[in-house]
Amino acid sequence: MHEIWRALQWWDDWQLRILVLGSLGLQWFLLLAAPMRKFSIPRIFRTCIWLAIISSDALAIYALATLFNRHSRASGNCGNQQQQHSSSILDLEVLWAPVLLIHLGGQKEMAVNVMEDDALWIRHTVTLVSQVAVALYTFCISWHSSSDWKLLVAAVLLFVVGVASLSEKPFALNRAKINRQAALSSQGQGTKKKSRKKPVALSETDKVWMLLSDMSPLAAADELVARNRASSVEDVLPPLLVAEKALPRWLGYAFAFIYAPATVAVTPLYLLYHLLVVPILHMAALLLFAISDKNPYKRADVKITYIILCLTAALDVLQVFVGQLLCRLMSKTTVPALCQTVASYNLIDTALWEANNGWIFKFARSMRSCFCRPQHYGQVGAIVMTDLVDARGRDLASYRVFDAAADTNTRTSIEGVNEDGTDGRPIERLSSNWALSKELQEHCGVQVRNSLCNVSFDRSVLLWHIATDLCRRCSIGNADFVDDGGEQGAPADEEGVEDSPEQRRHRRDLVLLRLHRECAVAISDYMAHLLHVSPEMLMTGSRHHLISEAAEEVKYFFFRKKKKKNTLSQQDIEHFLAMEHKPVVNEEDDDSRVFHTEEASKLAKELMAMPDGTRWMLMYRVWLGMLCYSASMCRGNLHAKSLGQGGEFLSLVWLTLGLKGAMCLTDKLQIPPYRST
Repeated sequence: MHEIWRALQWWDDWQLRILVLGSLGLQWFLLLAAPMRKFSIPRIFRTCIWLAIISSDALAIYALATLFNRHSRASGNCGNQQQQHSSSILDLEVLWAPVLLIHLGGQKEMAVNVMEDDALWIRHTVTLVSQVAVALYTFCISWHSSSDWKLLVAAVLLFVVGVASLSEKPFALNRAKINRQAALSSQGQGTKKKSRKKPVALSETDKVWMLLSDMSPLAAADELVARNRASSVEDVLPPLLVAEKALPRWLGYAFAFIYAPATVAVTPLYLLYHLLVVPILHMAALLLFAISDKNPYKRADVKITYIILCLTAALDVLQVFVGQLLCRLMSKTTVPALCQTVASYNLIDTALWEANNGWIFKFARSMRSCFCRPQHYGQVGAIVMTDLVDARGRDLASYRVFDAAADTNTRTSIEGVNEDGTDGRPIERLSSNWALSKELQEHCGVQVRNSLCNVSFDRSVLLWHIATDLCRRCSIGNADFVDDGGEQGAPADEEGVEDSPEQRRHRRDLVLLRLHRECAVAISDYMAHLLHVSPEMLMTGSRHHLISEAAEEVKYFFFRKKKKKNTLSQQDIEHFLAMEHKPVVNEEDDDSRVFHTEEASKLAKELMAMPDGTRWMLMYRVWLGMLCYSASMCRGNLHAKSLGQGGEFLSLVWLTLGLKGAMCLTDKLQIPPYRST
């Protein structure tokens, strides 16, 4: 019992010290972890950062409450010596109250943890007033007139820093969310005054913000032309060169607008305060404490106060420089930046492993998703970005429009638009889809056309995913592809023998075919991942249960004889393609049958009948069309929300399409139909 009493006394003596030091430690952890949010890190690390953000405010508030309770107990004690001893302790501990306010201000790059925080600046303002009031009240009733005046001045200086630091969050949210959008809206409508000498043009930053705000840059450009603020649309939306090096910069703009508004809501007064006033105030407070009389206080409290003041000053002054340094260091590592990873989900493999291992596989898959990050997009992203160079004015929904007799170069004049294109944008009607050429369309059979034209988008993704996986499994074991002429790829020549032009061209074709195969499989698995994990991003109204239904069909076919297998043999794939199984019947309703795998096998058989070169080129172009159409039809707020969770490759495609002038969802809703064709 005596040991328990001693432990309680020790905790009562060290509780406030531990809380303040813990709050300081969390702030330093957030400072070092803030740059990690701009990269694709494992989900467990992002969860730890989220918990630290929530715990930091709670810990600082609890420390303030503990400080208030300690004062209340000391004031109620009787006896001069005991009250004098408590007062000597509280006089030094009360200096920690403004430091806790600085901690409540948090890190500038951590101002927003979820996208909805941008609209809650009023709530942050009310919270600011209440927290400052509690800290000031605790300080006023705890301070004694007989205390050293140097500590009083140091506390006042720290209060100035704390209140200003706590005020930055609502100020940044208000400025970045409302004023910025209002300025862009007025500029887009032509009501914002600008110099006649300077051209009216939207910068990359402006375009990124408009896309994230679900605003149409094309509609804004049309308004400026109609108001005679610009002579053509190209003056407002100058063409951009899609370079892979520019993509991280665009994503950095998008992330900063939403999750680090304090870094973009910068004014000259803001810079003057942080680069000059804050260091002076911290140094003055630390110097006043160093020359003050510290004999009445406990030695442990004096040491802890030195630690708190020094590390808090370094935290508040150097956080911008430390964050930039850590970002540069991480950019030189192999950790991919936001949206530069391609997640994957293979339906057949998942169904096989779930049937064999049950809950063990599900637990292992959840652990893998927590501790592992998706692979870098590599060549897939580079090839996709290359195919999006000429995306300006492109109607991305036309990838599933088949018209082999149409001329892709034919332009149809529209009434109300000058033939010389004085509005600055050429108006043309493409008679065939942008993804498939006339030659590829001629190879498309009944199953290919039906799977694209007569099936809903989410089910089309499912059917093409299963068919692509079956084609991939059938090609396993082939070192080279077979070209359209049916000849096997020529092996590498011996050293010293120069290749003929035909051999070099044939080898380049083989490399291109492998790239198309790799890209088609990667996009297929990624689109299946979206249907399984984020169906709302794939397309509005996408049905998640389609994945479950198809998985049950795969389990039924391969495990109806209760034989365990983790991989499929060529014979199993041949039987699957031959549809040597009956459709799955719902036990509750004998008339309800599911035909996902049956239609997918028919589609795969039709694709396997094509030559290798034509097949993989067709599959890659179809998946490219699906990917771009899905990205363009997803709202900007969903892409913005995904950035806070590491980002999706779909968001990278969407941002590129929007900046290049392709017709996205907001453009289709705002621009008249004749403009979008």
